[in-house]
Amino acid sequence: MAIDVEQQRLDLEHYEWFVRAEAIRKLETAKAEEAVEDIATRLTTDESLYVRAAAARALGKIRSSKAVDALIQALNDESFHVRQAAMWSLGEIGAPAEKALPQLRALTESRERFPQAELTTAEVAKLVVDRIEYEVQQAEEARQKAEAARAAKAQAEQAAAQAAAQPAAQPEAAAPAAADTAAVEEEVTVAEADALPAVTPEQIREMRQAALARHKEIVAKMREAGLDF
Repeated sequence: MAIDVEQQRLDLEHYEWFVRAEAIRKLETAKAEEAVEDIATRLTTDESLYVRAAAARALGKIRSSKAVDALIQALNDESFHVRQAAMWSLGEIGAPAEKALPQLRALTESRERFPQAELTTAEVAKLVVDRIEYEVQQAEEARQKAEAARAAKAQAEQAAAQAAAQPAAQPEAAAPAAADTAAVEEEVTVAEADALPAVTPEQIREMRQAALARHKEIVAKMREAGLDF
């Protein structure tokens, strides 16, 4: 059954914290990007740490660049759970969260350790920084490749136009230029495809696998201790 996004957005203002948290969970499941700003408001203003933590987690699942500022602000939340969820979510957003790198790099020097946690704040921050930096690098390389391919295409088109303008006695000049243009157009298509947002690279998944497994153990321990959000 489809989720009524508008109803869940209204429930974000409900006076019971668990209703607000459940509304966030449903919006997360629906990947409701139209509700990102509403969820971000819950993250930065809600009095319940459970709602703020749910909001931080949901924004990472929706993966909207519009959530970055709120998640950066949440890195200073009074609750460890909210801060950790905000860090993970910035990593989920990836390259669009590049502006968070200064704060995240600072957190890699933190000595904070949550009593029930195996991962320290510094360890989480380092994983997130590595992921964002890698995706920023990949996006920049793809952009440069697409730009070079477009320049080559323009050059080939110019050469083809010049060849076409040659006297009729030299028709053979136009054929190679046209072939060059077709080849470059294919290169541009490939380069522009590479410039699209990359799927999480295999090496990044491998790097995070062990940490995510430990994170699940942490969540299990938190639930046992009655700290589940």
